[in-house]
Amino acid sequence: MAVGICKAVYPCTRDGEVSTPPLAPTADDAVSLSFQIDGTIASPPQDQLELKRDIERTLDALTRLYLKDGQKAKFRPYYVQLAALAVLGLAGPNASPEIARKALDSLTGQLIDDEGARIKNGHIRRLGALAALFSLPCLVAYVILRAIDPAGHVGNFLLSLDVDATALSSFMLLWVGCFLGVVLSYGVRTTTMTLSDLVNVDADRLLPGIRLLFAGAFTGVLGILLVLGVVEIKVGSLSSHDLVHSPMVAFLIGTLCGVSELTLPGAVAKKASDLISLK
Repeated sequence: MAVGICKAVYPCTRDGEVSTPPLAPTADDAVSLSFQIDGTIASPPQDQLELKRDIERTLDALTRLYLKDGQKAKFRPYYVQLAALAVLGLAGPNASPEIARKALDSLTGQLIDDEGARIKNGHIRRLGALAALFSLPCLVAYVILRAIDPAGHVGNFLLSLDVDATALSSFMLLWVGCFLGVVLSYGVRTTTMTLSDLVNVDADRLLPGIRLLFAGAFTGVLGILLVLGVVEIKVGSLSSHDLVHSPMVAFLIGTLCGVSELTLPGAVAKKASDLISLK
């Protein structure tokens, strides 16, 4: 037992207003918590401060998961438990922060079990749909570029612009592979979800479409470096020198870049900052 850092913890409205008498946790308007801090405690215990912080984070996650979509029926059971453990661990002369911490960990685990699959699968669907949307024009361009006769009028026109139709078609598959790799990357790196993953599907906060374009831009820069021979990638007997003439090599390199999307920007930046050591 310990002296709680709060005189009381009250259920309150979204605006933080505490009514008289205070709202019951089951009340429809009770969606937040008001912590009445005891100012007479000179040195608040660290475990209670951390418990208060994590309770607030959990409440924020519940609000963003359920209340923004009007799912109060799902929100209420979690909120009632959270309000009870906040009182147990932080309020009064006989607070039990250790028991409250265990209860909070259990509640958080239950929330992740209930919502983790829905959040992850939903994000993969959105990411996959955008990847397919972005890949479609690349595939159309690939077919058109491969059908161009190098000796024909269009081929000669592109050459006059210093554009190699074959190389450009390989870049189309490079980007298609990158978009696929980004989808695979998310699935691989989120095998174990946390509370933060439920409300922020990626640590860098990029939206799915922006993430695909961001990874695609870096992959395009790396592709140019590969074509110019500034850098070289070898996968078994395959070399990045085959990128221009082998569509499958271009697709494979793009996929690897997409899977490595989180480390790709740093790698490209490092190469750009020290061109002499690129080989």
